[in-house]
Amino acid sequence: MVMLKKVLSGNTGAWIKCVWCHMHGHDKAGYELYKSVFHEHLPSVPCDDPRAKHVNYLFCSERHRQYFRNSHIEMDQLPAGYRSVI
Repeated sequence: MVMLKKVLSGNTGAWIKCVWCHMHGHDKAGYELYKSVFHEHLPSVPCDDPRAKHVNYLFCSERHRQYFRNSHIEMDQLPAGYRSVI
């Protein structure tokens, strides 16, 4: 059994929304299970360095996470194994 955990924003106290849904005018909650971390620092900078910057994105489902990660924000660009779930 998988437990889905919503995430509260430390700044606003509101539930963090799914990035993909929010971009398309919907308000589904994002879950810790479907989080993606993007590195916004040079590969030569270690992740534990104070100059390292990371951005966390939350999604409501694996499908929306894959859309975002693999589509470069373009529809219908899922990887081969996910195309049949649309």
